[in-house]
Amino acid sequence: MGNFIRNCLAHGVTVVSNEFIDSYMTKANGEYVKVYLYILRNGGKADSVAAIADALNHTEADVRRALVYWEQEGVLELADNRPCLLYTSPSPRDRSVS
Repeated sequence: MGNFIRNCLAHGVTVVSNEFIDSYMTKANGEYVKVYLYILRNGGKADSVAAIADALNHTEADVRRALVYWEQEGVLELADNRPCLLYTSPSPRDRSVS
């Protein structure tokens, strides 16, 4: 089958690791994935929970739940009440199993 999809939005690019797509995205709530992608797109940082909520049209409680989920998965770490992306391959969660 040939190429039949053309990306019309390829002007600015945010790279998402294949490991995130294969191992994390597939089991996460879609709203949580939006929060992760928003933070990733912003260089791994976000000014506040309120800023993320406003940008994604979520409640602050929804964003907090997403941040806690990703922190528990070992994908990001909250420092000084601000999300800071610490995605590594393999994840810290995987390293503790071996």
